[in-house]
Amino acid sequence: MSTPIHTKEQHLDYLQNRFELMQQMIAGMPSEEAGLEDLERLEQMLDNIMIKIQQFKPDWKEQEE
Repeated sequence: MSTPIHTKEQHLDYLQNRFELMQQMIAGMPSEEAGLEDLERLEQMLDNIMIKIQQFKPDWKEQEE
């Protein structure tokens, strides 16, 4: 089970790690073998990142006040 993250630094580290994972996945995808399933997986990863960003927003608002 993961520990909760609440600071901007932790949020940015999380997002950076997710984007690095996506970049590695894309770089390792041979174009001649990539298929619709690969695109759907990337889309799901982006959707999950967007969900996390929405979850992070209240913490950022609190830290700005």
